Amino acid sequence: MTGVSGERLRHSRRERLGPVALVMAHGKMAGAERVLLELLAETPRGTVLVCVPEDSPLGARVVALGHSVQDFSLPKLREERSVFHFAGSYLAALRTLRRTLVAEDVAVVHAFVAVTSKVVAPAAWLTRTPAILSVHEITTPDSIGFLRSRLQRIFAISSFRRITAVSQFVADSLVSDGYPSNRIAVLHNGVARRAPRVNTSEQRAMLGLPADALIFVVAGRLTRWKGQQIALDAFIRFRKSHPNVDAHLLIVGGPFEEVDRVFERELTAKVGSEHLHDSVHLYGHQDEVEPFYDAADVVLVPSLEPDPFPTVVLEAGLAGRPVIATDQGGAREAVVHGQTGLVVSPTIEAFSKAMDTAMDPVWRLTVGEAALLHVEREFSRTQFAGRVFAEWEAAKQ
Repeated sequence: MTGVSGERLRHSRRERLGPVALVMAHGKMAGAERVLLELLAETPRGTVLVCVPEDSPLGARVVALGHSVQDFSLPKLREERSVFHFAGSYLAALRTLRRTLVAEDVAVVHAFVAVTSKVVAPAAWLTRTPAILSVHEITTPDSIGFLRSRLQRIFAISSFRRITAVSQFVADSLVSDGYPSNRIAVLHNGVARRAPRVNTSEQRAMLGLPADALIFVVAGRLTRWKGQQIALDAFIRFRKSHPNVDAHLLIVGGPFEEVDRVFERELTAKVGSEHLHDSVHLYGHQDEVEPFYDAADVVLVPSLEPDPFPTVVLEAGLAGRPVIATDQGGAREAVVHGQTGLVVSPTIEAFSKAMDTAMDPVWRLTVGEAALLHVEREFSRTQFAGRVFAEWEAAKQ
């Protein structure tokens, strides 16, 4: 493991001054939340305090891993009745975090997602607590709006000693947006299996799927930019080109917000209009996605916009499954084109053509084995945690 080991973190002189406070935006389970759980699985108990809604799915998982939770809720302007209510909720969140940093004698406060910088930065300044920011998303004005982007940059420059970017793609976007390059470190996510791999036929039987079918999986939050529509349209084209192939598409993931629920209804309607109920399966949100990777032949990552660093690529690799991913964002840093998967443009035609390649069982086996070795070597959870520990130590300097 690179960086500072968990044992050294546990016993270091500075660590005895207090824990690291990890601040999350919400308690729903999405990409950054899964990454946090991977980190906590490698973190010695008693060294961190996670600020998250206590009664949330994430809060329950943090506790199950043996770590402490401080009940904390970050307000969203669009969810408040008015600007005045938002201001009140924001000040309440700031007071809660400030009290926590003081009462727990926190050594480092870590804004684990960029949106939390709006409360972590002032709380860190008020308490003189060293702060670190992790950026798992694209924070340019085009992506999140001019005002929010500018505020996050101001907070980052003024208050955070260290900034980690989930990919080189994200790091480059931060530097081009005016962030200080000397504080930024690229820190790719790391993963580990949560359960042993299950035989493909056995897993398909448990899901009620044919043992000898060609199965594609797309997993992730059900939202338009994640590209489930591209996957569905490409699958429809693939089936029309290969009517004698028993092919199935599994769409795993649920909506977060109302706009996502509209998108979910559109997908469901498309499946019905194309009479695909027997071959396209929408599973909604799943706490555990590994069984679907084990049942799959190929995993699709059809993001329409640059994905900072799709963890699903790593999860699929640990299942020994090749991926077909779009050539935008950080996916190119996780997939070795032609060796561990395919990187293609985010179009129906490109994905359908790549799915043709995936019909070859020898290709699937060879590329899947290479993907497994690549993830184990380059993106292990132990490596990831060690680098985070090192960043916590660096923030204290």
